[in-house]
Amino acid sequence: MHATLVLLGFWAFAFVTLCLALVALNIYSNVIDYGFTLNSVGKEAALAAVCALIEAASVWVVVTYLPAATRALFVPFMLIALIYTLAHLEDWNRFDGVIVLAFQLTIGGILACLFSGNVGAALIIAAVFAGMLAIIGSIAKGL
Repeated sequence: MHATLVLLGFWAFAFVTLCLALVALNIYSNVIDYGFTLNSVGKEAALAAVCALIEAASVWVVVTYLPAATRALFVPFMLIALIYTLAHLEDWNRFDGVIVLAFQLTIGGILACLFSGNVGAALIIAAVFAGMLAIIGSIAKGL
């Protein structure tokens, strides 16, 4: 397959998971009354497209040229969290960018497991993440 098509596939996957993460986090924050605010749909889509391109290019370089350097993907993912935190500097606290990243990685892991046929692993990831969200939500409601 042509390298450009692989990069576009990674970009589409990153964009979809990032958008789904923002929607899921917005719903979750409304359930626990957290006060998570987002910009307009156009601004968030543009920001998600840029961040997804950074993620996709990083994953593409590692998968294509440096398969032994998967730990190096920590840097671009933290860069994405920083970009989101800076884009929402007035509205978000310092942890919200990392929370968006956690939602995106969880959704991406579930989708990757489903695409590869590992339904059991996808269910385990979903159950563990839902349990963690339930614990965080009960703590947040208790405060």
